[in-house]
Amino acid sequence: MNLALVRQQIDNLLLAHPELAEDEFLRADMVEGSTDAHDFLRMLERRRQDAEHMTEAIAANIATLNERKTRLEWREEVMRKLMLEVMKTADLRKVELPEATISVHDGREKLVINDEASVPKELCYVKYTPNKTLIKAMLKGGTTLNWAAIVQGEPGVTIRTG
Repeated sequence: MNLALVRQQIDNLLLAHPELAEDEFLRADMVEGSTDAHDFLRMLERRRQDAEHMTEAIAANIATLNERKTRLEWREEVMRKLMLEVMKTADLRKVELPEATISVHDGREKLVINDEASVPKELCYVKYTPNKTLIKAMLKGGTTLNWAAIVQGEPGVTIRTG
């Protein structure tokens, strides 16, 4: 069963019975009884649900893995701090081990800004973001803008389960 077959079945039904164009309820009944459309839609819905469940399961796995990643990053940082303490205590700058070479380096320069509100504007980045709510209201109010328009989105499908 595929989309082309179902479309052909529906097209053949509508060609054979042009009166169905006038009555949506009769057309729906005839499509259900005379084509594979409902079976095809049921198959698609099962596949959609499977994909939805998989994405939920993957999201749960991602959350679990992110928690694990955070714990392991913390553990790595603690191990680095402990190594530094040992190296400082022994007054060593470098230790060669079979697993790794551990070296102490001097701290790097970094900028610390204590009060961001006090930084002059010319030393700041400016990010412009269009106010889509205001622009849409202007267009709906009759304002003509050559750089924006309200367009109709693509048709979609609403699916309710349960």
